[in-house]
Amino acid sequence: VNVSKAVQAVPGSLEEQPLFLSIDDTMVEKSGKHFELCSKLYAHAAHNGSNYLNGHCMVSLPLSFPVYQNGKILYLSVPVGYRLWDKKKSKLALAAELAAQAMKTIGPQRQVILLCGSWYPKAEVAALVEQFENLEMVCNARGDTALYGLAPARTGKRGRPRKRGERILLDKIALNKPQNGDWLIGIMPVITNLWKDKVVYALVTAPKNGKGSRRLFLC
Repeated sequence: VNVSKAVQAVPGSLEEQPLFLSIDDTMVEKSGKHFELCSKLYAHAAHNGSNYLNGHCMVSLPLSFPVYQNGKILYLSVPVGYRLWDKKKSKLALAAELAAQAMKTIGPQRQVILLCGSWYPKAEVAALVEQFENLEMVCNARGDTALYGLAPARTGKRGRPRKRGERILLDKIALNKPQNGDWLIGIMPVITNLWKDKVVYALVTAPKNGKGSRRLFLC
């Protein structure tokens, strides 16, 4: 119902603008140990002196849609799905089910972009872009993700042709200064192990001031 109402709230003049689905999970710490489905969870951002906490893990899916405000396009975000991780299914499977349900409600006419962190672009979630033609993905990726160049041209010699080029190091991707923003950005078509033999775009960012490491996104 929330997905349907959000899509209906988009003005007709903004129907060409994309919708955004975001996948994430959050930890809800519990002080006792007798809550149902409560377990010991790894949480790198825990503020209890440890990297672990006792609590629940919730997989969430917000939908962001465009509206006009003071003559400018503004994206509003509403939660459209939550699932409590009970270890019967993986968090990847729960996230994929939530996103697939939203996509079926949105329909095939609207362009949708799925956003997620580095833990989610694999298995059932990565397969969503093959399941829905109007769905694309932009995800954060680990800095040590293996990147390869595109397949080289065939040489005409005997043997199986290569499906990908040489390994590409993150530090070797050239960065440029965009007109706006405080970041340097580089874009390169690559092949990764996340999507076998499928060409994706690697977007690399770094602060303009030279402080901080490079970050990798895949599209």
